[in-house]
Amino acid sequence: MGRALADHGFPIVLTGTAAEAELTRSVAVELSRPCLDLAGRTDLGALAVLLSRARILICNDTGVSHLAAALRVPSVVISTGDNPRRWAPIDGALHPVLCRDSGVDPREVIAQAERLLAGT
Repeated sequence: MGRALADHGFPIVLTGTAAEAELTRSVAVELSRPCLDLAGRTDLGALAVLLSRARILICNDTGVSHLAAALRVPSVVISTGDNPRRWAPIDGALHPVLCRDSGVDPREVIAQAERLLAGT
């Protein structure tokens, strides 16, 4: 997903907690594209500033998805929870939530991201 967005000229920024830094480092290596890895280096305010300047957010169903919703930054949310309808952002058109028992196909995430980017 990150490669597809990077190939369209979008800068990629990875965020997460300090405990997720190893994971984001491995994602950065797999991207094989330039990216900025800020895992463990952003508090809520810094994350809000980053999002306020973002064209789109690709994320899992955590607090960052609700921050994007509050800032009206388009997002594609990949749900890992057991009740995605309950926890999804209210505006499903601006923040589609993808959830499949078998896992979410990256092509579906990319298609949703392209749809959102075409509308912004």
